[in-house]
Amino acid sequence: MTSFYDRLSTFYDRIAEGAEHSLRVAALDALEVGGGDTVLEIGCGTGQALLTLSAAVGSAGRVVGLDLSSGMLRVAHHRLAALASTTSTSGPVRLIQADLREPRSRRTASTPPSLLSLSNCSISRSSNGC
Repeated sequence: MTSFYDRLSTFYDRIAEGAEHSLRVAALDALEVGGGDTVLEIGCGTGQALLTLSAAVGSAGRVVGLDLSSGMLRVAHHRLAALASTTSTSGPVRLIQADLREPRSRRTASTPPSLLSLSNCSISRSSNGC
């Protein structure tokens, strides 16, 4: 699956934007992210939502984008670099390549040990107030 998204990454936005735009906007509105928040986006892809999230958390917040595809993250990195050259009010964004389907013992050294608990907290936030 990783190689599929790596190959797709250079033109993914052109083929997916029409179908994903309204869903992304609705999801971002529902999150109600505010200044100073910390956000983990699992499956961040080319970083389309990272721009909005970064602006929403501001300089006091933090955004982490996680994806299994290095190609998708490369596009996200370029997108974020372009944003950084035009604005100074966005929060910091960290991009991490990891496959959360892999057992902990097979993940790379760059995958933070707390990532699973953070992603679990993010997923269940609405039900338990995590």
